[in-house]
Amino acid sequence: MPVEKRKDGIVLRVKVQPKAKKEGIVGIEGDRLKLKVNAPPEKGKANAACIKLLAKALGIAKGEIELIQGQTSREKVFLLKGLGIEEVKRRLGVS
Repeated sequence: MPVEKRKDGIVLRVKVQPKAKKEGIVGIEGDRLKLKVNAPPEKGKANAACIKLLAKALGIAKGEIELIQGQTSREKVFLLKGLGIEEVKRRLGVS
């Protein structure tokens, strides 16, 4: 399950494919939500693209999303604030 509730927000585990031709949320891969972003994995560009993509999909501000693990890895963990776990699942289409 890529989504987990914590006292300080919702934890979202993702797997990122940088330098993809099309950006978007692909679906579930293992225990992570798979994202494709156009940005290359250099100087935080792919991380910023992930935050922008998640913010748009969830309908929240980019400031409500924090990368808490995996700054230089394809497997990342984000902390989402301002939404409940059921709302996150609904907006991302995961169960």
